[in-house]
Amino acid sequence: MTNRACRRLVCLALLLLSQAPVYAVSDAEDLAADGRRAATAKTPIVVMFSADHCPYCEVVRRDYIEPLPQHPQYGQRVIVRVVTIDSDYRLIDFSGARTTHTHFAFEEGVSLVPTVRFYGVNGERLAADLVGALLPDFYLHYLEGAINKASGKLGSVNTSRD
Repeated sequence: MTNRACRRLVCLALLLLSQAPVYAVSDAEDLAADGRRAATAKTPIVVMFSADHCPYCEVVRRDYIEPLPQHPQYGQRVIVRVVTIDSDYRLIDFSGARTTHTHFAFEEGVSLVPTVRFYGVNGERLAADLVGALLPDFYLHYLEGAINKASGKLGSVNTSRD
């Protein structure tokens, strides 16, 4: 292989890597700490269960989960995390026990992805899960409704639309 061919290959690899998604929402690491933060702020914890190489997960994460922290209405009123059900990332669950993303998803009974779940400060479920990609025209409506329901159960500030 010539130097020129090697340079082209390296440039192509760098181009492909630059196309990889960069996420602002972090992977779940310490749900017990998130629970303490949620208790102080009276906010729900929104957890997206995802899987590597799941195109529907990518769409839900990119179009609905990633924008939540910058959302003018919900940004400061939710804690958003991602659990990848097919990874061995380390995780501290709501009870403070050490586990992995895969084991946590299994314990939570999550096998279909994407699943978005709404938790309270101790890991209690506050609203119905959003399972699958649903209808794109209505997904944001379903997500906002679930956040409002979860927030209402925690007694947080009303986040309904004016």
